[in-house]
Amino acid sequence: MGSAQSAVLNLGVLEHVGEFLEDLVGAPGACGAQINGNPQYFIDVYKAGIEIARRNLSDAIDYVANKLPIRLPRDFIRNILTRVRYGIYSPGDYREFVEVVKRYGGGK
Repeated sequence: MGSAQSAVLNLGVLEHVGEFLEDLVGAPGACGAQINGNPQYFIDVYKAGIEIARRNLSDAIDYVANKLPIRLPRDFIRNILTRVRYGIYSPGDYREFVEVVKRYGGGK
């Protein structure tokens, strides 16, 4: 079984007018993952989590809130779970995004 590294882009803002960060930078969704090894296990778990959230959003919000190492408002978590377009996509060429992050994120 491989391991995954992930980074989160934020769809959880409580009040929002305008475009989301993902739309502005052409990111495929709220989370990205680099999968080392066979991706099928990751894909299966991801799809199961989506189905659980769709069946019972309140329980999914409680589960996520209880598993996070920090406290976040439940509305914040709800926004992420309801605003994201679920799916598994290749990120394509993301060099331009990396350069934007380096330029404005203080990285070198």
